Amino acid sequence: KEEGKKYEAKWQSLGEKKEEVISPLRVVSFNLLADAYAGRLISKPIYFERFFVLFWSFRFQLFLQWIDDTSPDVICLQEVDRYQDILEALSTRGYSGVFQARGQGIKDGLATFYKNWKYTVAQKKIIPVNFNNVAKYSNVKGVPHLLYKANTNNVGLILSLVPIQSNNETATNEEYIPPVIIGNLHLIWKPTYEDIKLLQTHYMTKCLK
Repeated sequence: KEEGKKYEAKWQSLGEKKEEVISPLRVVSFNLLADAYAGRLISKPIYFERFFVLFWSFRFQLFLQWIDDTSPDVICLQEVDRYQDILEALSTRGYSGVFQARGQGIKDGLATFYKNWKYTVAQKKIIPVNFNNVAKYSNVKGVPHLLYKANTNNVGLILSLVPIQSNNETATNEEYIPPVIIGNLHLIWKPTYEDIKLLQTHYMTKCLK
């Protein structure tokens, strides 16, 4: 973000025609840069004069300002290691959230937030996704270098959000809005892991089905 310049979001509509949109849904996704990882970047030359931009307090306020300005219905976050900070701030703005840790001693994870006055999570429809399971693929087991790289401890999170309006007993058939399936994932970041990224994406699509 440049000084004195406000970031303008470019929204992408998934319905070409107005009648194709059953109910407007605004979704955003952010990789927040885990606070535990931000400290590693301070020594890089690009941050010598602006190292403060890596501080969580600075980045968090920018994030909240953006949320206030855009008011998304669903917020998908990756590299979350300050979940309680985010939950406390967003709960006062009408959001509820679900957190999925990466495990194996790794501090960060995923978080999905949604407007709790507009949606509720369907019972038994919170699905954690462990991408280490791609190591069980038959075409991975027989390839040593893939098997070695497959256990990345990356995760995904799937929620089924039910619009409260359509869940109301007084809602008519015309007012019924089907549940919305939200998939939040964080693929392995390493540039040399394109094959693993593809496998993780494939596994996520299987879980969504």
